[in-house]
Amino acid sequence: MVDPIYEIARNSAVPGTTAANCHAITGGAYVPNGVWPGYDGSYLFGDYICEWMFKLSAAAPYAAADFGTHVGKVITMSFGPYEGTTRPLYYTTVSEDQEYSSIRPLIDWLDYNGYTVVTKLAKEFVDATTGRRKMRGSMDVELAVNAMELAEHVNQIVLFSGDGDFRSLVEAVQRRGVRVTVVSTLASQPPMVADELRRQADVFIDLTELKPRVGRAPAERPGSREMRPQPPQATTRGSINRGDQVE
Repeated sequence: MVDPIYEIARNSAVPGTTAANCHAITGGAYVPNGVWPGYDGSYLFGDYICEWMFKLSAAAPYAAADFGTHVGKVITMSFGPYEGTTRPLYYTTVSEDQEYSSIRPLIDWLDYNGYTVVTKLAKEFVDATTGRRKMRGSMDVELAVNAMELAEHVNQIVLFSGDGDFRSLVEAVQRRGVRVTVVSTLASQPPMVADELRRQADVFIDLTELKPRVGRAPAERPGSREMRPQPPQATTRGSINRGDQVE
């Protein structure tokens, strides 16, 4: 028999955390190396009664810390599937005919920095009213299919979109036990997120809350107006008549 490296008393506080009245550890998993920087080898576990999640340090002296609060009744935990790391998905349409696309640098950056970029060629058509060439394309079907496939393997999906058409998709994956977080904003006029999508989500995060962490000041953005050379100011020429006095 080997003594446990860590233990908690029943119906008590968990040392090093803010949890109290915990009774039963019912789910836990070790964090695979490389998945979350700073968490390699840590043990995450949850308590069914107090609905708390904790992180146990990977090396002695073993100590617990809060990881998630009011997360619900944890029954089991696991990591995967993953290819050595957790990879976010980014969906966008692209134009085949354009020699340069403004979104191409973003796609390349995402691809080189661990994102799985899902693209589809947009279709060009001529607007019958204006006669102008326009592009038409949507990734809704591709996103919905992938989400339904992933629902069997994940516990949480984070959707960066405000499109109300995704409400039914969110409801469908929720029926499979997946919690859905929607990230969009109410700060724009009109609000970017549809009310029905925001109400369906388990959690809604406004982009304004993330701005201090992921945003950049306008002067720091490539190609910002503060960094662009200003064109020379044009002067207005007037006519001079013979009777005018010129000083």
